[in-house]
Amino acid sequence: MKTTRELPCKLTEKEKARKAEEICQLIADYDDLEATAKEEARTNREKLVKIRERKQKLSREHRNGVEYREVEVEEQRDYRLGEVTTIRLDTGEVFRTRPMSPAERQEKLPLIDKTLELVEDASKQLDEPQAEQLDAEADIEPPPDSDVKQGRRTKRRWPGKPKGDGQEARR
Repeated sequence: MKTTRELPCKLTEKEKARKAEEICQLIADYDDLEATAKEEARTNREKLVKIRERKQKLSREHRNGVEYREVEVEEQRDYRLGEVTTIRLDTGEVFRTRPMSPAERQEKLPLIDKTLELVEDASKQLDEPQAEQLDAEADIEPPPDSDVKQGRRTKRRWPGKPKGDGQEARR
């Protein structure tokens, strides 16, 4: 009776070279597949996170019967009561009423805003020689502690505008 068995056989140099090539190819294939698997796992994790967040949001909206949407609103100030009322423009209902902040209690005077705006526009249009000529003509004397008085004039400063580049408070 004849049978076959797996028995050790000595490899020829040609067989060894073929197996070495096969090993190299398997290593490259394995590394590529492993990198692809890691990338797909990362992508799948990202997809799972998005799906989980959407699932939770929909579940919460269904359970509560409420969905948050962008809605146009209008704030109305009542200076007599010191309150700000927020009204939904889609339904007309009052969404919220809150106390006014101190800044909101202070009404702006349109004349002052317009004057400051005009002064700022005029200052942007003047170059340094024109500004110096206007100072000389108006006989404007800078304050004693200013850079202009000490001969270090760098920028034109108008009344109502902050001094310097705004960095003094941070220095």
